[in-house]
Amino acid sequence: MVCKPLDWEHPKEELDKCFDLDLKKPYVLSDMRGGYLSTPTINMYTGLLSSNNLRNFNIELHDFDLHDEMVSILNGLQKQGFKINKKVLDFVKNNRQTLENEGLLMKGILAHVNLKEAFDLMRKSYYINKDIKGVCSLDSLLKELGIRAQKARYEDFIIRLVSAYEDYVFYLPAFMDFRGRIYRCGILHFHERDLARSFIEFADNQEEGCKQSVKDIVAISAAFKYKKFYDYDDALQWYKDNHNTIYASDQSLICFAKSASDPFQFIAKVLSKDDVQEYDRIPISQDAAASAYQIMSYLLLNEEMARRTNLIPHTDGKIQDVYTCILKDLKTYLYHQINDKSKIDIIESKLDRKLIKILFMPLIYGKTLNSMENDIRQRYGQLINVVEELISRIGSTKARSENNMNEPLDDFRNLKTWLTRACQNAEDETKGRLPIRNRIWKALVRGAEQEGKIGSRTVGQRKGEVLIPGRSRMTRECHVRFLREGCDTTTYQARRAVHGAASLLTWSMHIALSRRLAAYPRSSHFQEDPRLDLV
Repeated sequence: MVCKPLDWEHPKEELDKCFDLDLKKPYVLSDMRGGYLSTPTINMYTGLLSSNNLRNFNIELHDFDLHDEMVSILNGLQKQGFKINKKVLDFVKNNRQTLENEGLLMKGILAHVNLKEAFDLMRKSYYINKDIKGVCSLDSLLKELGIRAQKARYEDFIIRLVSAYEDYVFYLPAFMDFRGRIYRCGILHFHERDLARSFIEFADNQEEGCKQSVKDIVAISAAFKYKKFYDYDDALQWYKDNHNTIYASDQSLICFAKSASDPFQFIAKVLSKDDVQEYDRIPISQDAAASAYQIMSYLLLNEEMARRTNLIPHTDGKIQDVYTCILKDLKTYLYHQINDKSKIDIIESKLDRKLIKILFMPLIYGKTLNSMENDIRQRYGQLINVVEELISRIGSTKARSENNMNEPLDDFRNLKTWLTRACQNAEDETKGRLPIRNRIWKALVRGAEQEGKIGSRTVGQRKGEVLIPGRSRMTRECHVRFLREGCDTTTYQARRAVHGAASLLTWSMHIALSRRLAAYPRSSHFQEDPRLDLV
């Protein structure tokens, strides 16, 4: 990486094999050569596309001008030299102990732990200590230890790698994926995690002198690495208000970084902000706002979605967040469908922007309904433990009367009945366009009847009341075993209610998003068809 990578070009031996012998233009995009591995042999193959399976990317080139433009862009990008930001490196080395104590870095000793011996000691300590068995499982402890050790090794490797590249100018070869996005090679580039990105700066850029506008841009960039803002002026004002506190000491800067969304990039911008010589070498990055939805809004000429994804400026002049907008639309839909505040509170307790992004960001790339349902279950499954603890406390209180003990159980039974009706309403409203009846929504009874009785009542006596997703008999039986394992009738009902809520929420999201997209007006160029029919 300290030598410039070769330019991307089509091999001459391949040009001779082209069908158009006069133009001698490239035929297949995946046959481009360049970067550092220009003459691969046997199974080693490095092309312009970042994939090993060439059959998936057999892209033919018919326009030589477009090919030449694409290659010139990639070659220009990988000719850009980079250097290590010494200020950030020195800051991390001098304050590593403090960064570890504050949780910004993992303990350095974990990077050199023998995991086999550590796992053996963990198992031995777990079986000796009886109290910890009621708090967490052995598998969760071993998994957590492995994750922390791996993270510590990564951080230690990045710091050692950056120290080795200090005072060198290095280059990052560029590649493309199947969507046309440009990626870099290695683990020290702008597509990596926060720590790696904070160490990189441009090399040998021309100085333009001290300009207040450039100074403000760096300050705004630092503010955005701390938290999100909806206006650039607000970000600049926040930085000015906290300037003296941030620069008070290294400890004060670390305290601010602890609350930042990208702590090490925040530190990098702060350390370089007041140095005039660093202005043109500081990378200023801005992530695309839901780029896939930007492309979709462009292809569909959907102006409202384009504004929500910041493809075009919004009327209020503020930065928009498409996932927050989807969250608001979904809540509006749920408020309209559900009139019971207690049920709304159950769903809203875990419904936030993070869950919406997990569900809808990969949806446009082909995320399946089953995958979405699993994500929701993982989020709402935490409520099961709370419900079971509540029920156990009620059951252990002998002073309560029988009627008082049944009050919370009635809420779960009502929730169960409501879920069934809501699912039926969702199915009716889609008019058969969503494959609910035969694929997802099936009565639990058909799988549970194979399991026999639950407590003193059979599942068949409650036929039609409980719905749990399952495509096959085996899937339904697995759900029943999981829900019934190690619990009584009351706990079983609580578990079914939570899992039913997760399933309902999945379909509610689909219906709400489909209706919202269908309501978006087209551009004025399409007056003859003012509505989009996306459902």
